[in-house]
Amino acid sequence: MKIRLLEGYGERDVDLAVGPKPHYPEAKILVTLVKLLRPHIVVEVGVLVADTTVAMAWHLPEGGKVYGVDVDIERPRQLIDAWGLWDRIELLGGLSHVVIPTLPDAIDLVYIDGDHDKETVKRDTELIWPKVRSGGIVVWHDINDRGPGEYVPFAFPQGIYIPFGQGLMMAQKPPEAFFYLDGTRIPWPSL
Repeated sequence: MKIRLLEGYGERDVDLAVGPKPHYPEAKILVTLVKLLRPHIVVEVGVLVADTTVAMAWHLPEGGKVYGVDVDIERPRQLIDAWGLWDRIELLGGLSHVVIPTLPDAIDLVYIDGDHDKETVKRDTELIWPKVRSGGIVVWHDINDRGPGEYVPFAFPQGIYIPFGQGLMMAQKPPEAFFYLDGTRIPWPSL
């Protein structure tokens, strides 16, 4: 079945037997992260029409949830309705700097793709970082653009840069400790 999205956003195939296909190449990496990490709490800052939101939500483990933060939460409803994923997605409307402080703690995976102004990317990152669990991952989109590209690589030089498409960068919040298979806990070295 094909659904036509709002003016200017084209149409999407909806095949419930197959699941959502990432609409752009960078989203394939996010879906792969969800499949590998099996996160329970995912946050997406900047939802647009929810292509990435539904792709990540489809692959969440039982009980997982994607919190989508956007100033317009009406625009993504059509795609979420088509996939029937309301049990895995919660849309939170408003400006990111107002909504982020209301999010739950211990976030496993964050995808920042909201306003691309350098100061907004910095503010969103600084607000969400304390809410990310130790070992959690933050991914920024559009690193090849001026705003994100002027802040993220310098703030997170240990991050991984993926240059294709609009570019992604990801950083892991350091875990509190290493664990060996026998259960021995070794504290993470402080910087």
